[in-house]
Amino acid sequence: MNSEEIRIGYIPSLTPNVIVEKRAIPLIDLKTNHWEKALIEKEVDTVLYPFWQLPIKLDDRLIIGALSKRLNTKICLVNADPKNGNQKLGSIPAGFKVFSPYELYLKQLEGIRSDFETSSSEIADYWLLPHFEIGLENPFNEDQIIFTFQTRELVPLPGSGVWAYIVEKDQLQTRKWLASIHRSATSRITNIERGVLKSHIDRPIAIHGVEDENGNLHFSAFNEYHPHPIQYSSGTIHGLVNQIVQMLNQ
Repeated sequence: MNSEEIRIGYIPSLTPNVIVEKRAIPLIDLKTNHWEKALIEKEVDTVLYPFWQLPIKLDDRLIIGALSKRLNTKICLVNADPKNGNQKLGSIPAGFKVFSPYELYLKQLEGIRSDFETSSSEIADYWLLPHFEIGLENPFNEDQIIFTFQTRELVPLPGSGVWAYIVEKDQLQTRKWLASIHRSATSRITNIERGVLKSHIDRPIAIHGVEDENGNLHFSAFNEYHPHPIQYSSGTIHGLVNQIVQMLNQ
């Protein structure tokens, strides 16, 4: 099986302008509540799904067959109103209105600038968005970014910037093709992020990891128990999920 034969389903409202591994592959438009059924009934071979929105529990017949390369996940403060001018974060007057489709980003901003107001998208002065989403389902471009937070300062959601290919377990040919495009370096990090997420099913969490040139892993994480992100580094993945969870629960 090659890429021309693969039938890839996707949900446009969740995955806009998808380019699969630097090559445009025709995608099949699926409804949000139909994608699992489409796989099981073999309407498609695999479904491309934003990993940070993927349900924790999949149907027992389905697995994650591959992960994409991670895109730029840094969170940006974007100027939504030209009348604001090109101000720096520190010079924005108190009371500025901020919108984000991700509530946890607003929670974290409170630890950096607590003098803003949460706003609806229509009347916001600024938006908080991951870099990779700018220009996709919103009217912004990179020229409107006034500040980019490091992931240690404002932590992205687990799995942010990664797309997962979901496949039925018994589809061995499709799984073989997916294995050829799978990014193992991505999964080494996101396995930890998703493992920590599973321990926080009942409460929101942000977590993001990177691997340095020596193979050491560095994670930042945030939940409601901490006013600022926690940091944790390790030279091994062994026991890492439990260690991060313990720090978050302290």
